[in-house]
Amino acid sequence: MKALLLTSVHGIIVLNEKNKVIGTIYHDKSLNDLANYYILMEKGELPPDFQQFIQKLKEQGCSAVEIENPSYKPLFKDISDVSGVITEDIPRFRDLRENLIQLLLDSKIPFKAKQLYSRSKILSEIMIKEQFAESITQKDYQIKQAGDSIVDLDKSINILSTRLREWYGLHFPELTDKLIYDHTIYAKLVAELGLRDNFTVDQIQSITGLSEDKIETVEAKAKRSLGGDLSETDIITIKRLAKTVLDQIEYRISLEEYISEALDSVAPNLKFVLGASITAKLISIAGSLERLAKFSSSTIQILGAEKALFKALKSGGKTPKYGILFQWNKIRGEKAYLRGKIARMVSGKISILAKVDYYKGEFIGDKYKEEIERKIEKIKTQFPRAPKKQEIKPDFQQKSKGKYQGSKSKYQKSGNQKSKYQKSGYQKSKYKKSQYQGSKNQKSKYQKR
Repeated sequence: MKALLLTSVHGIIVLNEKNKVIGTIYHDKSLNDLANYYILMEKGELPPDFQQFIQKLKEQGCSAVEIENPSYKPLFKDISDVSGVITEDIPRFRDLRENLIQLLLDSKIPFKAKQLYSRSKILSEIMIKEQFAESITQKDYQIKQAGDSIVDLDKSINILSTRLREWYGLHFPELTDKLIYDHTIYAKLVAELGLRDNFTVDQIQSITGLSEDKIETVEAKAKRSLGGDLSETDIITIKRLAKTVLDQIEYRISLEEYISEALDSVAPNLKFVLGASITAKLISIAGSLERLAKFSSSTIQILGAEKALFKALKSGGKTPKYGILFQWNKIRGEKAYLRGKIARMVSGKISILAKVDYYKGEFIGDKYKEEIERKIEKIKTQFPRAPKKQEIKPDFQQKSKGKYQGSKSKYQKSGNQKSKYQKSGYQKSKYKKSQYQGSKNQKSKYQKR
């Protein structure tokens, strides 16, 4: 016998092939318990007493249970001789739900018809609330937020560092980015030393790890600086700005450590192959590890280049070959004509590794990393040099009839052929003298006599 499992606001109802009720469960539970049981079933986990309930159906001759939700199928894997079958008759389930009142009457479950709608609404709200609360506590969402925070911090650090250089440059303009390029070192010097008079070799050496030549150069420029003087209030305010930059840099480092530790449990395979930074950015752009696992390899290849893709599709130009994957050292460090081929190959492996990480598979990152490196070497061997660009020359000599064949226009005459409007040298034009121009001794009728 093949039974049908129907979930409702009054628990689970099981019917036979003739739509007669043969069993019910959870009809006496509260809405909170019922919502928790349904959430467990959607995860493929057994709720309390469910296995014993299926065993009773088995004793009645049930060998298969037709289910509407594919997530329920794992519930039957540990139950012998009873299998869960995903239905192909969706209209049957819809008709049964429309006649829920009659089913509840047949199953002798106590209910109030006026409360069915409100009960259904409350049950949905509880389930959505529980699922949302559970989803936002998942680690991949935390990684996404941390990754987005790093992007925002990078923007803030760059803006404040630029402002610090411009502001402190009024006092020490010779301390340019050519001399001190690193924002961290620059902010440390300003925060610790303050006025340029304090820029001595010993002080600079104790704060930074710069070379001796550069330290001496900084000291010499500080002594001969053309900048203006600052008051004590001014230098205190600038030093606070420098400390703010340092605090943000320190917080960014702590976020990177947090992401690296979180990825050990969330996406160990992707982290082993790509590194923590690229993996976090992929999850952040995709939205979650689940969405990344469901993306195709071609979508993963251009993640982060959506603006360039849509611009190319709109204008008819070339589509991008890679997005955020360009920041991976194995792609960024290769020659330009090889990057697209490597990105295409790597995105396929990322798609596999994301699925393994999402479904909690075994660790295969080391095998795939070796395979990727081997295939990169193979690509470099197959394409040792960039392909030559073929120049397309326009062909005006069309051989098909009825088209321009390169002959001269009917209006274009040969060199020795004169136009009918061009007279020969010995032939005088009949229009040489105007008919209105008389002889010298003939006066015009308008000329006074």
